[in-house]
Amino acid sequence: MKRSRSHLLIAFLVTALVSLPVSAQATETTASISGTVTFVGAPANGVSWEIRALEYWGEGFDSGVTPPGVVVTKDNAGNFSISNLRPGYDVTLRVSANFGNGWAPTVYLGGAASLGAADVMRLTAGEHRSVAMTVDRGARMSGTMTLGDGSPVSNGKIGVWTAGTGYVNSSFVMSTSTNAQGEWSLGLPLGSYKVGFTNGASAANNLGLRPAVGGLHNQWSSDRPSYETSPSVRLNTVGGTVSGIDATLKAVPSTTEGVEQI
Repeated sequence: MKRSRSHLLIAFLVTALVSLPVSAQATETTASISGTVTFVGAPANGVSWEIRALEYWGEGFDSGVTPPGVVVTKDNAGNFSISNLRPGYDVTLRVSANFGNGWAPTVYLGGAASLGAADVMRLTAGEHRSVAMTVDRGARMSGTMTLGDGSPVSNGKIGVWTAGTGYVNSSFVMSTSTNAQGEWSLGLPLGSYKVGFTNGASAANNLGLRPAVGGLHNQWSSDRPSYETSPSVRLNTVGGTVSGIDATLKAVPSTTEGVEQI
């Protein structure tokens, strides 16, 4: 019995599809990024480092965990590759490097010192993007936190924000705590910053709150009451230290009446 023309056409199409290479049959559903990180001021024995891709979900970036399924490879020369990224999402990159001796800056895509200021990329299915990033050893800032009588504030919280046009437009960078002598220090990328002090549980969350009765006033560098009135701290020399960023916290009166919200 003779085959109809429709049967012959179907048989031809199936044969042609089967004979296609696998790459032609499948549609790529992920995206990828590769590039190189240059480390400025690295010691002779090199730098230990990691790179992560962070997705933007519409309500802010996640806490720093690379999305499930993403594959990251890197080498000691600073080359990296990130694959299996989901297309259609805004993505940024974060590099954390350890230069030794306490120098451990974190830099985001675009050279930003904080997540909120980072550049983002939106990749399409099958797209590959090449990027270059630079991480310098940065500089250090240090200081003390004391009470009015000169005694140290142990485990006080210091928060660092990007310096800009106002607290609401700034980005939180990182925080640290004082030691038993009230001393603190932080290594940061070069740039301009604002520094705040609190004895609350979190510098990132407590500096905008009214202090509790019987507690200590939150304040900013140079004993200023607000972000806007405090001077910026400029780190402009790789490996340098800006010291003397101190704060003297004052006790809150026994009533909050007339206490300024900062």
